[in-house]
Amino acid sequence: MKNLQSGFAELISKYLDWREALGYSRHTDGGMLSKFDRYCSANCPDAKKLTRDVVCGWIDSETKSIPNKTTAIRNFSKYMQAHGHEAYEYPASGQSKEKGQFLPHMFTADELRALFAAVDKVKPSLRHPYLPIVLPTMFRLIYSCGLRPNEGRELLRDNIDFESGAILIVNTKGKKERTVVMSDDMREWCLGYDEERSVFAGVNPYFFPSEAGGVYSEKVVQQWFKDCWAAANPDVPESRLPGVRVYDLRHVFATAALTRWVESGSNIKAKMAYLQAYMGHESINETLYYVHLLPETLLSGGKWDTLFSTEVS
Repeated sequence: MKNLQSGFAELISKYLDWREALGYSRHTDGGMLSKFDRYCSANCPDAKKLTRDVVCGWIDSETKSIPNKTTAIRNFSKYMQAHGHEAYEYPASGQSKEKGQFLPHMFTADELRALFAAVDKVKPSLRHPYLPIVLPTMFRLIYSCGLRPNEGRELLRDNIDFESGAILIVNTKGKKERTVVMSDDMREWCLGYDEERSVFAGVNPYFFPSEAGGVYSEKVVQQWFKDCWAAANPDVPESRLPGVRVYDLRHVFATAALTRWVESGSNIKAKMAYLQAYMGHESINETLYYVHLLPETLLSGGKWDTLFSTEVS
């Protein structure tokens, strides 16, 4: 975020990059933290610690949008604490919970197997007769290539090289094209899907066309994903199931890659640039976010610091 000037400017920018990497809009907390930055610049320009006086001084400075202010500053304080900074956390009492906010669900291997088994059993409907053909491929492609959900939903067939497995991603968040490469198994799966697709889609340009001729909406695909998650856990009441999003498949892809590299003793510092480019991150901070989703035991004993500082061989 531009024009931040307080002693918290750098941390605020990194926090908003982190939120964006999660799939949230940076503007949700960004607007309030921009006001917080202006308050600090004017009233405590030398402050670099998020103390009680700083937090409460800003909240009490004006009474408008108190719930939004407390939500934003609590989220920011938790981020600071997670990164080793002392930070006062404003009490949650009386605060409205930010709508829809939750950490990504990191699927286990067993959960993924159950989820995709449920996806493969999706039934057709009068409105969506080709759903059992489309969904298994769409979700597998998003997961196996670490795509953003819209990059999968809006993928053009002509942007797929079925011989090499290369996919040109054009509708990206940063408006920058990139190329990802499918595994051999995923390429074979897509070849089989494309034969079936040619029967019901004809010359439609989209790889996953809706029955109306365009693409499926984000909302409806998300609901199908949640329905499959519920079907994969028939013995668990939906109210007790962890919240999931299609975007979580992208997070699992990234953490799986990092886990493989850590366990094999690879040079993480060198690998991180490749992961950044593959996933289409504009900032390395977006890629580094996934470190915080790794199991603590994987990074214990300073193992991460050792790997990250290893010289390129």
